[in-house]
Amino acid sequence: MKDPTIENWLTILMGHLIQYDEKMLAKPGYWNPYSLAHYCGAIDRMKEKDLKGRLDSTSGESLDRLLVSIGRNFHAFQPINAVVRKIARYRLTGKFPTYPTLRTKRNP
Repeated sequence: MKDPTIENWLTILMGHLIQYDEKMLAKPGYWNPYSLAHYCGAIDRMKEKDLKGRLDSTSGESLDRLLVSIGRNFHAFQPINAVVRKIARYRLTGKFPTYPTLRTKRNP
């Protein structure tokens, strides 16, 4: 398999953010219909400012820049921590993680 691009990592990040948003919206008393829009806006800012011209890159330097950009645009919470751990694991093992899947059943 080819090395993952920065765009692939952003797709994984977005998957984790979507799952987190779905999980939080399912909790009673939690209501922020705009949270996912804020997450998407942060990823768009990352693409436009910090990662411009690097979305197809697979270099370690671009991965470092992605980590800095994540830290600049998000505070540390569960989906962000999960993606940072996956990047660290990728650097150690060289194995690209799979796209996150839902652990709960839809429309039970």
